[in-house]
Amino acid sequence: MNTAKTFNQDTWVFFDRTEVNLKGYGYKINGCHIELLEKDMPRLKKEIGENLFNNARDISNDFDCDTIIFAQDEVFAESNSLSWSDYYKYLDIPKDWENISYGNDELPSFLYKDYKIWVNSPLLSERQESYLGIGFKNLDQYKDWIFTVCDYDLKDCECKDDIFQTMHFEEVLNFLKEQY
Repeated sequence: MNTAKTFNQDTWVFFDRTEVNLKGYGYKINGCHIELLEKDMPRLKKEIGENLFNNARDISNDFDCDTIIFAQDEVFAESNSLSWSDYYKYLDIPKDWENISYGNDELPSFLYKDYKIWVNSPLLSERQESYLGIGFKNLDQYKDWIFTVCDYDLKDCECKDDIFQTMHFEEVLNFLKEQY
């Protein structure tokens, strides 16, 4: 599931205060991170300079990564806000998951067997804004998550109980594997 992909649109990241467009760079998903491909390291080094490049490599090495990684919410597409498909476009969604997103829902969702998987925005600011948008007055009780799994009643087409929440897609996959 960890296949290489390429950023096909303007996609921005920051190294310290230096903005870089990753359009054309190869990447793969590494847990909850986006990992740039080794073949693109010389190009990146030339683009950001040796000092910033070495600093980025040192930080990535702390995560046992041979190249450079970013948290998904550090990678910004060309727009001010993300569309639903942006929420999961960097994820390797299993082929046996059905996209059951509905326009009136708050978030996109997928169906897998008897489970509905909700996918929240990778951007913290959007997650918090959505929380406030559904009626909460402040963030005092806010619990952050990107993925929620709930029991799903196929007959009534409704979620029952939220049974698992996490920030990491790999944990969702592992949780669902343990259920069967």
